[in-house]
Amino acid sequence: GGQGLNLGLGDAMNLGWKLAATIRGDAPDGLLDSYICERHPVGAEILDWSRAQVALMRPSRSSRALEAIIRDLIDTRDGATYFAERVWGVSLRYDLGGSHPLVGRSAPDFELADGTKLGDHLREGKGLLLDFDAGAPLQALAGRWNGITYVAGDARDRIG
Repeated sequence: GGQGLNLGLGDAMNLGWKLAATIRGDAPDGLLDSYICERHPVGAEILDWSRAQVALMRPSRSSRALEAIIRDLIDTRDGATYFAERVWGVSLRYDLGGSHPLVGRSAPDFELADGTKLGDHLREGKGLLLDFDAGAPLQALAGRWNGITYVAGDARDRIG
């Protein structure tokens, strides 16, 4: 139930900001169409994950053997990380093109050097351009776009 609820909230957030941008007139062509290609694969993953959990709950020798193997995997650092990321949804990655491993992933709510947190800057429901360069070279670029909030400053803790 919780995963389905989280899925529904993610769907609402994804569609909500796109609808707001469309109503404001800030949305590029095809923005609303991106909802399906972004969220339907997430729904399919959650459905498969739920099916796997139901299969493990079946009272059979096969499912008990599989459950024991999964418990062993969870006892490893990599296995625990994998399952935690799946349950918390932090492994979600939209296919936006690009090869960098962070493209299409959610950003953590990290603290900036001025004491604000990333989430504080996202409350207006606009796009956010973070510029970690003290010279603020991207400020002029951000000014050309409607619906973009520009924030210059360093992160308090650069975790890589």
